[in-house]
Amino acid sequence: MQSSLPQSLTEQVVKAHLFLVGSPPTGNLTVTPKLRPVSPGQPRSFDVTWQGLDPAKRYLGMIEFGNGAAARAWTTVVVGGRGPCCG
Repeated sequence: MQSSLPQSLTEQVVKAHLFLVGSPPTGNLTVTPKLRPVSPGQPRSFDVTWQGLDPAKRYLGMIEFGNGAAARAWTTVVVGGRGPCCG
């Protein structure tokens, strides 16, 4: 749902992507390093790689961030196809 448009527009094309999530998981998403200590206000980076995926298809993955005892945040990763920006 689009909640508002610029005053110069009366309509806008919006692309939607549907991901069917099922079992078993497909491919192999790897985050390196697997564990990384962090401190507030300090940027950190990591590498995300995958293998075993058909490059003509799109895949949806999830990276979970936690403190060792509980998940604290998540981010999604879209792989393949022409990407989420371009349809």
